[in-house]
Amino acid sequence: MTITSAAIEYADNTVAWAEKELDLNQRQIGCAIGADRRTLYRWRRRKTAPSAQHRRNLEKLNELKYLFGTSFRSTEAAQRWLHTDVPDLRGRTPYFAIAQGDLESVLQLLGTLQAGAFR
Repeated sequence: MTITSAAIEYADNTVAWAEKELDLNQRQIGCAIGADRRTLYRWRRRKTAPSAQHRRNLEKLNELKYLFGTSFRSTEAAQRWLHTDVPDLRGRTPYFAIAQGDLESVLQLLGTLQAGAFR
C-alpha cells in the first residue's frame, strides 16, 4: 500500500465514521475539517488524497472518535451527550459545534471531561 492510497483510505474511513456515528452530512463534515463537499466526494471515490492540512484535520476527527470510544459507556450515551446543550460551548450542542467547524472546542471539552476536570 502506498502512502497516497493509505491517506485516501484513512480519509474514506474517517468520513464514513462521521457520517454513520455522528450522523453528519457531507457539508457538515466538510465544515468540521475545512474541506468542501466535492473534495470529500473525491476522497470517497478514491480519486484524490487529502492535503497535509486536511490530514491534520482528519486526525482531529479521529481523535474525537477515540474520545467517544473511551469517554462513554455506550453509543447511546455518546449520542445523548452529542445532542445536549453544553454551557462551555456557549449553549450549543457538541453536534452543532462540530457541524459549524468548531471541532477543536468539542475535543477540548471531551478531553477535560475524560480527565475528570469539571468546571
